[in-house]
Amino acid sequence: MNNNIELDMLLRGRKFKRMIENVYKDIREKYSLKQVEVEVLLYLGQMPDLSSTDLAKELSLQKGHISVAMFSLCKKGFLQSEQSQEDRRYVHFRITDEGQKVKEEIERIKDSINHKILEGFSEEDICILRTLCCKILKNVEKLPE
Repeated sequence: MNNNIELDMLLRGRKFKRMIENVYKDIREKYSLKQVEVEVLLYLGQMPDLSSTDLAKELSLQKGHISVAMFSLCKKGFLQSEQSQEDRRYVHFRITDEGQKVKEEIERIKDSINHKILEGFSEEDICILRTLCCKILKNVEKLPE
């Protein structure tokens, strides 16, 4: 058996992607959200001043998909857009009070699933895992796109 099969599975992430999509299924249906909109709400809650370009890079998604998601979230009342006073080409997005409530529901689901995924891990294990994940991400960022 290939010694790298576990790493290959993690890096490809198909199993995780399907699991995450299933985990958020109820909340997506409840609020008529697409998966990318769930991810945008979560990430903007953590990093509120990112542009759609920065957000696309952070989430490894196409800028067009992020822009569509952000404007859809605005229409649904979960985000508010405001043109920058310094640079008219730049639009700031802020989570509305209603969006904050949805984001908090999503975060509870995320925290629950993270707890289940890390079940049986010691604090030391989790610290090591975080360190290794950071190293992997830095190495991945060096790869050609």
